[in-house]
Amino acid sequence: RQIPAPEAVQRALRLLAGAKRPLIILGKGAAYARAENEIRALIEKTKLPYLPMSMAKGILPDNHEQSAAAAR
Repeated sequence: RQIPAPEAVQRALRLLAGAKRPLIILGKGAAYARAENEIRALIEKTKLPYLPMSMAKGILPDNHEQSAAAAR
């Protein structure tokens, strides 16, 4: 696992807080990190929609209420 710099996390939080229509894109980094539990907690706490790329399929189900995969 690669731990992001605290400044990068703060910047991401500021961007999310100011975003009008945020979308979380899950990629292979999420799969490699095996961060399924953390990602699920983030998605379910924030209620943000997500879109899994091909390498991140299966981290969360495509039929999850926050999944935007059908809009793809």
